[in-house]
Amino acid sequence: MSWLSGHFGKWKREKELEEEVRSHLEMAARERVARGETMEEAKRMARREFGNVGLVKETTRDAWGGRRAEEFVEDVRYGLRTLRKKPGFTAVTVLTLALGIGANTAIFSFVNAALLESYRSRIPAS
Repeated sequence: MSWLSGHFGKWKREKELEEEVRSHLEMAARERVARGETMEEAKRMARREFGNVGLVKETTRDAWGGRRAEEFVEDVRYGLRTLRKKPGFTAVTVLTLALGIGANTAIFSFVNAALLESYRSRIPAS
């Protein structure tokens, strides 16, 4: 599945979810009107009976799966936007990471060559 078709599929699911919630609320309101309530009161009570619409939608999206991946992508985008807004901080961060990774590699290479290789050469082959 391509990136574009994935987004169209998501939009389609979102539209279907919106229609499903709206349909449920309308059906509940019609049932209340049939029992004698006014349309305004029936809509208000149907929405109250249904509960938090946003929470229901979020729970449904979680059940569809893939929410963690979407949150990860959102977090990465947010991080990149933040780094783009503060180039000085970005430069210091990249430099610090480069020095830390380089120092770690150098120290491990030294320990590996000086200590571990000499220790391995003394162990008899089994």
